[in-house]
Amino acid sequence: MDRAAAALVVASASAGFTAAGLGWQIALYRLSGARIVVRLRPTILAANKLVLKGPYAGWPSGGTSADADWDQRPELYVDLAEVGVVNVGRTAVSVSEIALDFGASGWRRHRTSARGMPVNLIGANEADVVRLEAGQAATTYFELWGSVDAMRGRGRGKLIVRGTARPAGRRARRSSWRKAWRLQEARTTLLPGADASSELLAYRRFWGLTRTDHELDLMAPQAWSLIRSALRDGTPVEHALQRHAALADLTNGYFFAAKDAEDVYREAEQQGVNAQQKASQRLPGGDEPQAGKDSAGASDADSAA
Repeated sequence: MDRAAAALVVASASAGFTAAGLGWQIALYRLSGARIVVRLRPTILAANKLVLKGPYAGWPSGGTSADADWDQRPELYVDLAEVGVVNVGRTAVSVSEIALDFGASGWRRHRTSARGMPVNLIGANEADVVRLEAGQAATTYFELWGSVDAMRGRGRGKLIVRGTARPAGRRARRSSWRKAWRLQEARTTLLPGADASSELLAYRRFWGLTRTDHELDLMAPQAWSLIRSALRDGTPVEHALQRHAALADLTNGYFFAAKDAEDVYREAEQQGVNAQQKASQRLPGGDEPQAGKDSAGASDADSAA
């Protein structure tokens, strides 16, 4: 090997070692800094305050054998989104803007973050900014369908939901795209094989309007029991609340929540009736009956007779 070839080999080896050293320094810099991982997990809060959590990948949408544990699903519950943030770096970091990230499907690239009032659960984070030491995690819960309805009201169809958080001095990080929730426009519950009944929709509205008031939230189970009985019987909900001695002083506080829940219940019931009427009007072949078709058929039968 001549000197020129040897010099080229030495120079190439030197450049390779230099590049490897630079890469190693960059890797050390990234590992020594603050790094977070964001995870999104489906959670339901039952009316009896029981918290049930699903897998990080989300519940299967088809109601397969993996859902055997949910055969005894609670009758009344609220869908929550658990956004977990873990500091996997080596230094402490302040994290802000913990929220739900909504991205529209299709070619539209814009996205929106929605942060409602966090749900007060034991051990949950409710602060706007949280400081995480190395290896520490923070979990924040958000009511889901209120934010989803707001996004749908802006003209979006299918929604892609992910968790998001912003470490101090860095760009926001989002939960895994592969494990994102893809919510169709007609979907109203996260549990597989479950539909939102009129009572469930009314309970969600009542819960959302009373959960931020500690005194109202404390007596909410008793108040809801009276409201549900009134809804089933078709009697005014305010009368049911006024007859209960323990709730007499809180009737005004529950009034607007109860009336809102009643409106939601009646609207859902009417939509169900309209859907049944529309289905019953369809012919076996799936075609809508045309005006005058029945009368024409009757006249033909009479003439034939």
